[in-house]
Amino acid sequence: MALLPMALFPAADPQQHTFVSGEHVVTMDVRFLEPYVGKRLVFYSSASPTTEICAVRNGESGACPERFVGAVAIVTFTLKRINGKVASTGSIRELATVVAQSPDLPAHAPFELTQPFVRGILSDLQVFGYDESDIAEPARAAARKESQERTWRICRQELYLNDAKKPFAIIHWRHTVDRIDIMQAQAGKAARPSG
Repeated sequence: MALLPMALFPAADPQQHTFVSGEHVVTMDVRFLEPYVGKRLVFYSSASPTTEICAVRNGESGACPERFVGAVAIVTFTLKRINGKVASTGSIRELATVVAQSPDLPAHAPFELTQPFVRGILSDLQVFGYDESDIAEPARAAARKESQERTWRICRQELYLNDAKKPFAIIHWRHTVDRIDIMQAQAGKAARPSG
C-alpha cells in the first residue's frame, strides 16, 4: 500500500537508506513534500483510492485537518530477502521518542506502533504542524510566522523488524513547520548498512 497526498505537491528528490537485517534487506525511501500552508491534509491508499486517511497524531484516526500548516514526509519501506525476492510477510515496529523540542510545545510521550508489510511494502508518514481553522483569518499570517521561527522538535525513531529485540535502524528526525529533515540515519545493533 502506498500513500498518496490529496494534491501531489512537487517534492524534493527522495532520500534512500538501505539496511541489512539477518536474511532481509530493508530499503527506506523518503519523499519530502512542499510545506502545507492552509490546505486540507488528507491521503489516500493506492489499495483503496476513495478511502481518506487522515494524519492526525501518532497513528490515531480522526477528522482530517482542514487548514493544515506544516511539513510532511512520506516514507516507503520495501522488504526483500537477501536473494532479492520480495518477503511475503513481515512487520516494522517503531519506537519514537522526543529528544528535544522548542520550550513552548507540550510534552510528548514515547510512541510505539507496529505495521505489517503488504506484498513487501509499507508506508509511513512524518507530519508536523497544526490546523489553523480555529485561528481568526486576520491572525493566521502572524501565527504562521511565529510557528516558523519558534516551533521545532527532534525525534529518535528506532525501527525493529518483525519480533527483533534490537533495532535494525535508528533515525533522527528534525521537524519544523517548514520542513522535515533526517539528521542522521544509522544502522541499529541488529543491522548494518548495505554497501
